Amino acid sequence: MGSGGTDTKTMRSDAARSRAAILRALDAMYAEEGSVPGMHALAARAEVGVATLYRHFPAREDLLTALAVDRLIHLVEFVDQAGATPDTAQAVRNFFGSVARAGCDPALVAHLSAASADRASQELLTRFERGIDHLLERAHADGVIRADAQREHVIALLHGLLATVAHLGDRSGGCDLAVDILARGLAAPQ
Repeated sequence: MGSGGTDTKTMRSDAARSRAAILRALDAMYAEEGSVPGMHALAARAEVGVATLYRHFPAREDLLTALAVDRLIHLVEFVDQAGATPDTAQAVRNFFGSVARAGCDPALVAHLSAASADRASQELLTRFERGIDHLLERAHADGVIRADAQREHVIALLHGLLATVAHLGDRSGGCDLAVDILARGLAAPQ
């Protein structure tokens, strides 16, 4: 099942295109406004009817869940890629850089609590948490990250990183500079 109760594997092609247009518009509007937009404004931006929007997402909560699942999928991909990078220091930097460049705010993922997320979303959330734990274990063992840094610290720092990147925008290498500052701040003392 996809978010919002729609099984995307058996969806008609026109319905799948409408859903994809809604999610693209939602992604753009959320990035611009920092919250789920109104249903009428979202339907207009997606160039679908309001009824079509409600058919895919009966409530605003369903939109937030769909966006959170999309972000979670990216976060899992990023932490998996970092886990496959042989050089631990580079893996940590790559993870932070990927998250920052994609704007994958983990605050959205926090929306997927144990009570609200479906089984597939919970499995993704578990993969993300285990991925961060594995990356931290490697980084601690290799002396790359300070020994007292834990998962909750990394997630909190990701929030700050994304806020910094959003504030700086693309000017003067803001993303790379913010990732560098974060990585140096987490570095194990020499």
